[in-house]
Amino acid sequence: MPVPASTAPDFFAASRGHVLDPADIHAFLSHFVNPEQIRGKSVLDVGCRLGEFVVGLSEMGATAFGIDISAQCIDEAKVLHPEMADRFGVADVKDLSHLDAGSFDFIICSGVLCYLKPDEWGEALKQMGRLLSENGRLLVLFQKPRPAAVRAVVAVANIIPAWLYINVVAPVAAAVFAPSARWLLGSDLTAEAFRYRVLLSLRGLQFGYPDVIADQSVPVPTSRYASAETSVAFLLNRNAITSAFGDLPA
Repeated sequence: MPVPASTAPDFFAASRGHVLDPADIHAFLSHFVNPEQIRGKSVLDVGCRLGEFVVGLSEMGATAFGIDISAQCIDEAKVLHPEMADRFGVADVKDLSHLDAGSFDFIICSGVLCYLKPDEWGEALKQMGRLLSENGRLLVLFQKPRPAAVRAVVAVANIIPAWLYINVVAPVAAAVFAPSARWLLGSDLTAEAFRYRVLLSLRGLQFGYPDVIADQSVPVPTSRYASAETSVAFLLNRNAITSAFGDLPA
């Protein structure tokens, strides 16, 4: 999948050390995706990281592709899944103009738009809507609004310089707090998982979702990957996106 190189800082490369559990991925995908409906269809994972969803969707019979803003994550995905290396590429959800319009029957975007500013959500959704086929669907997840205490923690995480937070603060905090993860979060986590899933995920995190698509929400399965307590999912088609945000890009 030839794509232009991203000029954005490769902050998300810091997540490469944490590989998601295939069982969790399968359970998550099975909740939203009927294999009979996507078998042989063209599917795109926007924000694919190390390619776990791409592999899971391929195992369901789809022709799956993955893009991510992190060049290092894409490089690692190609190493982990060499048989699918040509299905991964670097791209920014805010500009997908290099991909053909109407070329995907299903798009999944999880853990991506919550790192954009709220005023960028509509344009990103239109970028993905442009890629949908006539009957295609987009599954997108956002973070639910959180209490003031959680928002304060996120604000502090964003004040610390990125290099210091990634290379010093997060590893040290993970080593200190991971042994207490069951008490803090309700489940056991390794230090690496705590570093990625808790500490690194706080940087740049935005809460909420576009109110104009609130009636398009669908239930979220509670699992180690996503939780109905923290996430809200929407299943959108081209008409829903244009009705909410205006005409799709040419």
